Amino acid sequence: MIFEFGTFSKADCSEPAQFFEDLATFLSRLPRVLRYCVEIRNDDYLPAQYFDVLRSNSIAHTFTSWSRMPSLREQLPIGDVFTAPHTAARALLRPGRSYNQAVKLFAIPPSQ
Repeated sequence: MIFEFGTFSKADCSEPAQFFEDLATFLSRLPRVLRYCVEIRNDDYLPAQYFDVLRSNSIAHTFTSWSRMPSLREQLPIGDVFTAPHTAARALLRPGRSYNQAVKLFAIPPSQ
């Protein structure tokens, strides 16, 4: 199961450390019957503290290709990025393509 957290603005969460603290509390309360993953969409939320929270709960970081995230190639060599025995990846956007560009490119035109 992937818990996807959309991009946080500074108004939503001014300091990543607060998110990590809340995330740690949330993850520690999950029943240990599934494999869990967390997907974040803020590149500044990738410090060691984030990976420590995941690792301490045996929860995987979701490698995601998204507008505000480093490329998959850049995420892979991050120290201690593999935080659980399982992993997940979501190749959502090609590097350099925004979400809005993808929507326009792949939208099905309305019937005439």
